[in-house]
Amino acid sequence: MHKYINDKEVVDLLGNLIKIHSPYFYEEKIMNYVLNWLKESGIECSLHKYEEKAITGFKGLNIIGRIKGKLKGPKILLNGHLDTVNICEGWLTKPLEPKIIDEKLFGLGALDMKSGVTSLLLVLKEINDIRDELKGEIIFSFVSDEEGPYGLGTNSIIDDKLVNDADVAIVTE
Repeated sequence: MHKYINDKEVVDLLGNLIKIHSPYFYEEKIMNYVLNWLKESGIECSLHKYEEKAITGFKGLNIIGRIKGKLKGPKILLNGHLDTVNICEGWLTKPLEPKIIDEKLFGLGALDMKSGVTSLLLVLKEINDIRDELKGEIIFSFVSDEEGPYGLGTNSIIDDKLVNDADVAIVTE
């Protein structure tokens, strides 16, 4: 097996995210899980509430935060979405029960994009631990409604100018 499959912290965190049913427009439970995980890891962040009034009337949540270094440097945006598509037919495993088969972890959202979110969360934890040595600033956002037809979460953090000062963005899609 590959090292990443043996890493209990990675598998446990990704598994916990997969277990949370989070189709677009129904992300509140996973948003609260990730918010609490970040805060328990000592990472300052907050919920960003928004409402899309023109088409859907959807009231959504995002998570936004910053880790500022003591030294000057670039502002890097790390972004991921917490929603998934709806459960559909054709699964060979139970979609909300993470399962490792042939060194691959299966579950709804494992590929798109709960594994990317897991990577971001663990990187943020490491960066926060060395924040005094950080050159620049990490801006991070975990958004809702990426899988839906509108991309409302990302649009809202841009429209509300919460990430517009970033020099570069990394999306672990």
